Amino acid sequence: MWNKEKSVQLTHCMVRIFYLILTVVAAASVIIPIAVKDYGPLAFYVIPFYISVPVGYIALMCLDKLLIHIKKGIVFDNTNVKLLRIFSWLCFFVSMVTFLFVVVVILRMHLDTIGTIRVTFISVADWYYSIFAFCVAVAELFVGVVVRVVKNIFEAAIKIKEENELTI
Repeated sequence: MWNKEKSVQLTHCMVRIFYLILTVVAAASVIIPIAVKDYGPLAFYVIPFYISVPVGYIALMCLDKLLIHIKKGIVFDNTNVKLLRIFSWLCFFVSMVTFLFVVVVILRMHLDTIGTIRVTFISVADWYYSIFAFCVAVAELFVGVVVRVVKNIFEAAIKIKEENELTI
């Protein structure tokens, strides 16, 4: 029979799998270009990923700690609110990094011969990257907002719990 403990265990297992996935993808994003000796245009597109990898590990650590607390029965606690707050800010940070790189790709500028700035679009692949990265940035922002709402619910629940404990 499916129960709360199994659900938390499954979620914790998935977080641990994401540690592995993030490590494999981060390693592959370094090893593959070296193996094929192609550092060219692809190198530019993985910059936001490289910036986001450490943030991803921190986010996974927050989720890991949160799930450990839930397993121990420590649910409505200020530590969990802090972990959710950190997680939401990490989502906002990664979203902003992704948005910035979308802007950089779309508005890749260079000085032309008379010194004026003009915008150039390098290829159709830039447009596809921009659309995909924009969608990812919106998704990251949405996750940050959802986690922020959950954090606010936890804060309200803690306040109610503390008031109830004072009443008894």
